[in-house]
Formats: sequence, C-alpha cells, structure tokens
Amino acid sequence: MSRSRRRAADSGRSPLRRTVLIGGAVAGAGIAGALTWAAVAGGTDGTPAAHPARTPGTAGPAAPAKAAPTLPAKADSTARPRRTPQTGATAYRPPRIKGPKVDPAAHGADPTGRKDSTAALGKAIQAASAKGGTVWLPAGHYRIDGAVPLADSVTIAGDLARPAVLTGKGRLGDEEWNGHAAGVTIRDLVLDGVDVAQRGSSTYKRNYRVQRVVFHNAVASFSTTANAEVGQSLFLSDHPVPVTPPVDLYKTDRAHIHDNVIGVNTNRLGWLDGFFGDSFPGAADVLAAVAKAEGWRADQGAFASGLFGNAASGTTIRRNVFNASLDRNASRTTERYDLDHAIYLWGTHGARTVVAGNWFRGWWLSGAEGGVKVRNGEAVTVRDNTMHDTSVLLYVQDDSNAADHPHHLKDVEVCHNDFRPTRDHGKWGTGISYMEYPKDAAVADITVRGNVFRDPTRKTGIDLTNGPLDAFTITPDNTYASGPTVALESSARPPKATRSAGRCSGPAAPGLGSLQVPSY
Repeated sequence: MSRSRRRAADSGRSPLRRTVLIGGAVAGAGIAGALTWAAVAGGTDGTPAAHPARTPGTAGPAAPAKAAPTLPAKADSTARPRRTPQTGATAYRPPRIKGPKVDPAAHGADPTGRKDSTAALGKAIQAASAKGGTVWLPAGHYRIDGAVPLADSVTIAGDLARPAVLTGKGRLGDEEWNGHAAGVTIRDLVLDGVDVAQRGSSTYKRNYRVQRVVFHNAVASFSTTANAEVGQSLFLSDHPVPVTPPVDLYKTDRAHIHDNVIGVNTNRLGWLDGFFGDSFPGAADVLAAVAKAEGWRADQGAFASGLFGNAASGTTIRRNVFNASLDRNASRTTERYDLDHAIYLWGTHGARTVVAGNWFRGWWLSGAEGGVKVRNGEAVTVRDNTMHDTSVLLYVQDDSNAADHPHHLKDVEVCHNDFRPTRDHGKWGTGISYMEYPKDAAVADITVRGNVFRDPTRKTGIDLTNGPLDAFTITPDNTYASGPTVALESSARPPKATRSAGRCSGPAAPGLGSLQVPSY
C-alpha cells in the first residue's frame, strides 16, 4: 500500500470531545444519563487482486570478493561447546544436516560473489528436494540477482559461525501460483539485500520455516501461503525508510512470527543472548562478527514499519522486539509520513489473530500513523505487550476493496498491555484510540480491559472518535500506575446498553517488561 494511500485512508479529525470517567458519570451535553460500566474481578479471566511482489533490481558490476566473516576462536562442530559469558548458555552451534547434503558449488555457485549464483542455487535446491535433503552453503558470498524457486521438502542452511552471505537484489522464492514448494526450511544464513519472498496457492505453498536468519536490508514476505513461521531471526536496516516492512503478509493463513528482533545497535549486543536464550545461543557473538566483517554501520533500526498483515487470517505475533531507531538525522528524514506502524493489521478475518508479549519502541507519532494498528476486520487480540511510546490504534475506514477490507471492526480485545510513555505525543501517539471515518461502520464487541498506563502526568488515556459507544466494553481496571482509573475521551454516539465485564482471549503471554534494550 503506497504511503499516499495510507495517508489518505488514515486522515480524519475528531469532533467535539466528551470526557467519561469509567465507572462513573458522563460529562458533557448530548449523552442522556449516566453510563454504567461493569466491575471486573481481580486478575485475568483468560477465557479462552494480487499482492505486488518486490521486483529484483538489475545487477550492477560485480563487487570484489569479501572474506567470509568468522567468529573469533570458534570451535568446530565436533568440539566441546564454549560458554557465552553473558548468560552461561551454550554458544552458537550450527544446525544438524537433514538428509543428503547438496553443495551448490557442484552446480556452479560462486562463493566469491563475482558471478551470479541464482541459477546454480536453484539447481541445488531441486537436487536436494528430490532426495529430501539439505542445500548446505559453505562460508562465502553468493550473489543472487534473480528469483530462486523453492521446492518441496528442502532445507537451505549454513553455519553462522562461518556464514554464507547471500548478497544482491534477488530473493529466495517465486510467484508461480501452482508451483510445488511445501515443507521448506531456511535457516542460519545471512541475507544482505536478498529477500525470502514466496507467493502462490496455499494448497502447494505451505509449511515454511525461517529460523536464525540475519536479514540486512531484506524482508520475509509471504503472499497467499499457509503456515509460514519466522522465528529467532534478526532484521536490520540502514537504508532510509524502506518501503516494504521487514515482515510482510498478504492473505496468509496461520503465519507465526515469534522471537525476532527488528532493529538493533550492533555496538551494544550483550542483551541478545538473554533475549534468545537457548533458541539462538551466541547470537551476540554471531551478529557482532558478521557486522564487523561486512562493514555495517551500528544503527540498524531504519524501519518505517515493522510488520504488515493485509487480509491475513489466524496470524500469531508473539514475543518479538520492535525497536525502531530514533536517530532521525542518520537513518531517515523528519517528515511525519516517513514513519508508519510498528504492526499494521488490515482486514483480519477467520481464525483469531494474536499480538502478545511483544516489546515496542520507536513508533510514535501524534497522528494516525505509528503504533500498533488494527483496521477493518475481526477476531484480534492485542495483549501483554510492553509499549514504550507506542500506541494501539483501532480504526475503521471505508474501503473500495470491501472483499478484503469489509467496513466493520468486530471482536477486538486490547488487554493487559503496559504503556510506558516518556513524553506527550497526543491522543494517537500513546495510549489506546478508536477512529471511525466515515461514520456508521458496523462495530461490535470491542473490549479494552486491564491495561496499565505508566504516565505520571496522567495525560495518556483511552480515546473514542465517532462510532457507537455501546460497541465497547471499557472496564475500570484500565488504570494509571499510581492507581486512578484512566478517563475516556469520547465523541462517540451514546450507549444503548450496560456493558459486560469483557474478555481477554487465550493464555497470558509472558511479558518483556524487564527487558533492557540499549538505545542507538
């Protein structure tokens, strides 16, 4: 979706405001009588058109070969594992080989990066798929200028202690609708400008696993596929405002995005081992060595957006770090529209989408951009997240593509989030907001409960613009850290009924409130 379309869609200004004290009376004209909000028992109830693909650019002159980065004093795969000083966890070990091993060099791949290895890697993948094996990429730089088709039951892997770095403007994946490419694993690689981008029928393109991959100015993009998993990976960017979010989902079914870091300062990596634990031991050493060898700058948080889910179903986004750089002079301009949403969920449907236990910083704006946004759709839970200067925006916008983005917002829960504003960014910059533009959308079953606002000024709160107030359950356990209930600012239409206690679906997600992520 273009920035101009997003700005047009996200416009809208609020009319006359009214203040509602939750659990009390309504102040202001036009609302008859007092508004009664249900009390909540202590604790958590716990009840349970085609997408445009990124086109590879035309390759320029061949770059001089680089030496492959290696970790200092790294034992080989048969030696006793060393210990990571920060946590005592076992340090990085390469993955086990699954099935027969195929060396892409045997098919013409060039580990010096002088020649394009797109075709050679494609041949190696086909050979490994026929045997249910692994394409094992030895250390080196492999130039990928085009699309590398994937295939059934294949693993593409390397050793991050002696990494294979895929460079260029190509991608692992293709757009052949009925192409067979199910059961694919991509792991322990460095992708520098090379995307993982797969599109096609979910009948044939399903069950993807991307694990322990370092993405540098590259994205993981899935379109109309099923059961794609992206986990324990690092997304880095030093380009001014990339257009495509690092994780891009279009009409996917049951994607699982978990335990990733989006944005990092490569000079301050000690916290990574504590975050990843045994799922990616030695991550700090790995990234430090790769960044040094490749000559990457320290500020790797130049992201306009973190994740875009467009007409997706059943997405799980759990325990990720979304850490945009605040160094605007170095990483992007100060124009407001250059920053978009940390997570943008548009037209969710089907199985419930869950955003739980994530950590956010750097996505703040005073307008309808920024924050975690849920626009037009249904069945979404946003819970147990740590929100540093980051808001939750609920939005309904009339849309010409009603099939993908129906003019409604239903069954949305915003619960038990920890809001940590450090400055006043206005009603949409931090806190929880709802905007309906134009009016008269179908809105129902919106729950806001148990959120904590750590704002000593008590300016951060809950805001409703337009929409039917009786569609919302806003409980009195939305509080400031100092105790008082958060006030509701509302220009919504008067309620028709007393509200229920609301709900918060699914189990509680372990929060990342104690996580200390260094600044840039």
